[in-house]
Amino acid sequence: MGNPQPPVQASPHESCAMPSPAESDHEFKACLALRHCPGIGPKTWKRLFSAFPSAREACRRHAEWTQMRLVDARAAESYARGRYRQAAMAEYDAAREKGLRTVTFFDPDFPDPLRHIPDPPLLLYVVGDVSLLHSPAVALVGARQCSRYGFDAAMRLGRDLARAGVAVVSGLAHGIDRQAHLAGLSEVGGSIAVLGTGIDLVYPDSNMDVWKALAAAGLIVSEFPPGAHPCPGHFPVRNRIISGLSLGVTVIEAAGRSGSLITAKLALEQGREVFALPGPVHLPTFEGCHRLIKEGALLVQNGQDILEALAPRLAEYVRRPPLRAPEDAAPAGSD
Repeated sequence: MGNPQPPVQASPHESCAMPSPAESDHEFKACLALRHCPGIGPKTWKRLFSAFPSAREACRRHAEWTQMRLVDARAAESYARGRYRQAAMAEYDAAREKGLRTVTFFDPDFPDPLRHIPDPPLLLYVVGDVSLLHSPAVALVGARQCSRYGFDAAMRLGRDLARAGVAVVSGLAHGIDRQAHLAGLSEVGGSIAVLGTGIDLVYPDSNMDVWKALAAAGLIVSEFPPGAHPCPGHFPVRNRIISGLSLGVTVIEAAGRSGSLITAKLALEQGREVFALPGPVHLPTFEGCHRLIKEGALLVQNGQDILEALAPRLAEYVRRPPLRAPEDAAPAGSD
């Protein structure tokens, strides 16, 4: 990333970020305790959450961790000694001060596909329409410095998907990501941005217009604490959530060494489909796409190619009952 510009501060109140009525304060605090405990990471969180019905219960029964072979002895001792407290309370206070909304792992709003990746996040900070977390989604990723060909393709594929009711997921970077979000927002499917910063920051700041549009009509998510600035290590970590939220990942334009190829690799590890757009052979920014196609990624030219490949999985969303009954629907036989 070189030396990135500092991100600009976003206002969660302007973007309608507010505490969820269903949010459990105890659950949030338990998740933060686990996040900030030395020696405990995403794969350990998943083991704990497979053994206990909530983060709060997992923390309450920390004396049983080593006996159940969920956490190694050193990490369990760190938790017992409260070595997480200062950092966890600092994040808690920052989130509450900014009025940020969270969706924790056991919250009904937490997306089920993300629960099942090898290293799920403990929680997501969210701004916007949380119902999009339960929509079928496809990631569109690619180069920041993209060609006109890739730029136009991102808009075309994104609109095709969103017109069919599929949410477009990307990472709010320049180039392909920006186009993907605008395409998703232009149709019924909408768009989800996964950040490599705290959700209260906008990076790059030139995407402030897209950030505001997503906050108003799409969704922005981040697992990073409020105030977390962009650093190179954040973006590969962020990419596992982009692929984890999606039925498939489409690489629109990528050079031979590209972060988009990391997202494609993560998608394969998570059991997602991988698609790639072929490009002009003389453009080095398509070298990664051509390599993916040689390795078995499905070549796509338009959104219909993606929709057809994902048709069996998309059909599951059509058959799925609604998560909640309409609030204004009266029970049968009621007055």
